[in-house]
Amino acid sequence: FPSSKDIFTIRQSFEKQVLLLNSSLVLKASKYLKLVDRILLKDKVTLVATHNDLKPENIFFNNKFMIIDWEAACLGYSYFDLATILIFYNLSDDEQNEFLEAYYNRKPTIMEKEKINLFKQEVLGYYGMAYLMLSVYKNLPPLSSEEINNLPELHDYLENKFLQNDTLDSYLKAQKLGWILIKKLMKIGVAATSL
Repeated sequence: FPSSKDIFTIRQSFEKQVLLLNSSLVLKASKYLKLVDRILLKDKVTLVATHNDLKPENIFFNNKFMIIDWEAACLGYSYFDLATILIFYNLSDDEQNEFLEAYYNRKPTIMEKEKINLFKQEVLGYYGMAYLMLSVYKNLPPLSSEEINNLPELHDYLENKFLQNDTLDSYLKAQKLGWILIKKLMKIGVAATSL
């Protein structure tokens, strides 16, 4: 595996492009992610072999278990991979606990759960900014505030996506998913900063 591809710096490069949308939601998300970054970067973590794109489209369960799309793989944060799975597989709280217990072969510590929760926010920001960046590159007009507000919640979007075997086959769908992810991030951010 190559040395670390800094997911924080990569996400920030996406953000620079997405900030061109002049969206107050994107600006708030960018500011909030800087807080999350500072918390996560304070802690020295041992880097391990990571895939960095463990969305369902890259994991196959057929006669064999297969993972594809290794271009982002490097020495990185295992928490990022775990958080990606927890979010994009739309796992309930009970399913997340079961998954993490199987992963660790024990109950995760409070500190491990806290790091995973922070990395879930990183994943929301990373993929939200990445999908929105695609629409910037394609010069798609951004959705209006009303259209963004009318988008489904992430849980509902992912549930419907799995039921209909829907794919991100257009830049507009990618943009919509980007806004859904950023909206979810900001709901968590508002709750976290109001404590």
